[in-house]
Amino acid sequence: MADDESPLLSVADVARLLGVTQPTVREWIKAGKLQAHRAGARFWRIRRSEVDRMLSEQASDRPTERSGPRLAAGREARDLLSSLIANPQMEHGGDGG
Repeated sequence: MADDESPLLSVADVARLLGVTQPTVREWIKAGKLQAHRAGARFWRIRRSEVDRMLSEQASDRPTERSGPRLAAGREARDLLSSLIANPQMEHGGDGG
């Protein structure tokens, strides 16, 4: 079985490969978006083939226009600035200290 020969990766390895944080990878595991196997009480191992599967699903779900994390972050920043300009009294994020 080819899947059994796929290298096992740690949560940190997967996070590095996908450019996300380790808590994000753990959330994907918890939500069932990424299949993983327990390796002891505190550790997860994810097959490389599972990471490849997730990447291919994400690629097929992407819109045809070119977009990426930087473009999305730019849009979010633009929207935040626009809302602050339109309503300067509006509080964004934080709890006010």
